[in-house]
Amino acid sequence: MRLSKKSAAGAAGFLVHAGLLRPGRGAWGLTEAGANLARLRAADAARARLHLRDHWQGSWFQQRAADRLAAGSVEEGELARHLQAALAGPPERGLFMVEWLVYALLVERDENGTLRLPADQTPPQEPQGAQDVEEEEPGGPQGILDPLLNATAEHVTALPDDEFIALMGAYRTVFAALAPKTGSHARI
Repeated sequence: MRLSKKSAAGAAGFLVHAGLLRPGRGAWGLTEAGANLARLRAADAARARLHLRDHWQGSWFQQRAADRLAAGSVEEGELARHLQAALAGPPERGLFMVEWLVYALLVERDENGTLRLPADQTPPQEPQGAQDVEEEEPGGPQGILDPLLNATAEHVTALPDDEFIALMGAYRTVFAALAPKTGSHARI
């Protein structure tokens, strides 16, 4: 991976603490979560990120970031300093933590470098004087494609594996049905 020994050694401590590596006799070994992450990264980077998100949900660093971001968005450096306060070592460790949190989909970064919690982790804000009245879905009853076309990215990434796979299969079916036909049996 072209990492220096110092970088690899520094990352190993964090990866052990984060449950991805385990120390052995003069070597490091992958935990089950680490092995799953390695397999997923080789096959599907998006699913690897979802795996890491689920593995780190509730970790001290996720909770510390969520507590800081609960009040609203902050600049990257501010969250890094907040995380660094709980870490020993050089100040850039806070920045590394921010990068890991973004990679693991536990924190979102906009184009200006401002960080916020993903929508599925943000407590809903009720307007002043809001009443507990259920509103009917606009446009009447849902059509068969509505769950596919109206699902948010947060909703899709929060799906359990079997539902995610079923949803991707449904997308494939819809796209295949809508794709232009080619060959001798094409219809015009």
